[in-house]
Amino acid sequence: MRKTITKKLREIIMPSESPFSKRVYRRAKRDYSKLPHNAKSDFIELLRATYNAESVAKAQHREPLA
Repeated sequence: MRKTITKKLREIIMPSESPFSKRVYRRAKRDYSKLPHNAKSDFIELLRATYNAESVAKAQHREPLA
């Protein structure tokens, strides 16, 4: 796996946050390497959309109740 791809995956998943995210990062690397060439970019975009939606949900959940 190329260094640029691992950087993209780290940027999306951020494995330094918790042990759970480290496991997710390793699983994502393994799944990415099993994919055919034409599906790899779709996999990255799907991960980005998934984690972006999660971060928005976390931000909404943490807003103070007035």
